[in-house]
Amino acid sequence: MVNRTRDRASYFGQGYRERKITTNPPIRTTNLQNALSEASWWGRCVDVSGLPHQDHPLTITERDNRGFLPLNGHRDQGGGSYQEYGNYLPSGFTNVTHASTSIPTVGARGLTLMARSNPSREEVSIPNFIHELKDLPGMFKDITHFKTRLKSLKDVRNSKEIANYHLSIQMGWLPFISDIRKMLHFQASADRRIKELQRLYSSRGLKRRLNLFDTNVVTSSNIVADSSLGAFINVRKDVVTRQRSWGTVRWVPTSVPKDIGHDALGRTARKLVFGTNHIGFDAVQAWNALPWTWLIDWFANFDDFLEAHRNDVPAHIDGPMNIMTLTETYELWTRTDGLTQVFTGASGRRVLRTKERAQTTGSLSVTLPLLNGRQWSILSALALQRLR
Repeated sequence: MVNRTRDRASYFGQGYRERKITTNPPIRTTNLQNALSEASWWGRCVDVSGLPHQDHPLTITERDNRGFLPLNGHRDQGGGSYQEYGNYLPSGFTNVTHASTSIPTVGARGLTLMARSNPSREEVSIPNFIHELKDLPGMFKDITHFKTRLKSLKDVRNSKEIANYHLSIQMGWLPFISDIRKMLHFQASADRRIKELQRLYSSRGLKRRLNLFDTNVVTSSNIVADSSLGAFINVRKDVVTRQRSWGTVRWVPTSVPKDIGHDALGRTARKLVFGTNHIGFDAVQAWNALPWTWLIDWFANFDDFLEAHRNDVPAHIDGPMNIMTLTETYELWTRTDGLTQVFTGASGRRVLRTKERAQTTGSLSVTLPLLNGRQWSILSALALQRLR
């Protein structure tokens, strides 16, 4: 096994800027013709050789500036003075960079892939659902009380009461309704699980491909693209970074049951979907029944760890998992100065694209993520409850 790096590039070609002031000789500055930072297109592939039939790391980076127009134009200022651009890349033409995102580590994404593809996973836990039904009378009581108190809730002194209603919706009614919806689609879920079990017990095993992460980051700024000749070339720079990640995994059975007919697999699938296939203690259901574990799951992937190692259907992963990540940044330059009729260019689209493939066996992780609006609202409601 040997690490190797391969590069390819094409260039804009020679460019220049020139300025002459009265009778002084003209001053010309040229672009670097073969600088990678000034390439119209540049690509790099980093991988390993000597592993023709094994999964291995791969990184492909592409910088595409072919949609960008260099500066061109001539302005006569009289008295022998002039300013001139010829195929010139402005000083603001620096390498495009990806915006940072809150993407989990490769190991954490691998553990999520294991949990969501595990043939033993449940769609909705009937034992947990029954356990939570004890809260249903109190939830109905909150609704009735809310109707009678709706007008007086505008009073700031009742902020604790508002927090109680908000938590009742977020932590009670929304999960309850979600479980009901999943139960109404139990037949479709069971049919999908039957097909998964049939593939698991085939000669090739169960191969799954799942989307794990998808986010966008949008920014906008105004810059001076170039002022080297005394003319201010102003640009609005709009940048969009999109990052997606997906993974592939193959499960194979540890043991094959005697009966793998459609009826037998159907009975097993229905029990798996509703979380009633195991006998006795179940770690996942016990974890979800404990108070405050939902808060731990915001910062750690312990729930994924329990789901990933559930073994109601004896099976294990064949080889490492592949985690793919595609990060694309699009940078659009738009001229905002008043010299567009004199000097053209310094506008167009630039693209940075990074493709990565990594192998992992999944790992626990603890992070401090950026909380979303729903999570902040829950924490705020909890804080209000504890105010005197």
